[in-house]
Amino acid sequence: MSKYFKAFNSIKNVLKGSKTSPDIKSVKPNIPKTDMDKKMSQHKINMSKIKGKVFHQFKDTNKKIDDAIVNIKQKLQKTRGEKVTESGVSKGKDRVERKFGSPKSGEKVPSKLKGFAKLPEKVQEKINKKLAKKV
Repeated sequence: MSKYFKAFNSIKNVLKGSKTSPDIKSVKPNIPKTDMDKKMSQHKINMSKIKGKVFHQFKDTNKKIDDAIVNIKQKLQKTRGEKVTESGVSKGKDRVERKFGSPKSGEKVPSKLKGFAKLPEKVQEKINKKLAKKV
C-alpha cells in the first residue's frame, strides 16, 4: 500500500468516527484469579526487578572489565605492529588471506581416506600404519 492510500484511509476513519479496527473486538485483561496465580504473577514481577537490580549493581564492574579487555587488545595490536584502534579490533587484517572467511584449503583428502579418523585404531593401522600414528 502506498503512503497516500494509508493517509487517505486514516482521514476517512477520523471523519467517520471509527476508533478501532474492525478486526479487534475486545481485549480481555489477564487478571489472576486464584491465590497460586496471584503468587506466580507477583513472583514474575519480582524476578524482573531483581534482574534489573543485579545489572545496575554490577554495571561499574562490567565497565571496568570491558575497558581492561580493550586495553589488552590494544596492547596485542601494538606488539603485532598493527595500527592501534580505539576498540582494539584489527578491522579484518587477519582475514586478508582467506576467501569468504574460511581458511585456505591445502591438499584435498583422497576419497579412500575420507572418514579415516573415525575408524577404530586397529583398522587404521591395517590401512596405513604411518597415518594411523599421526592421527
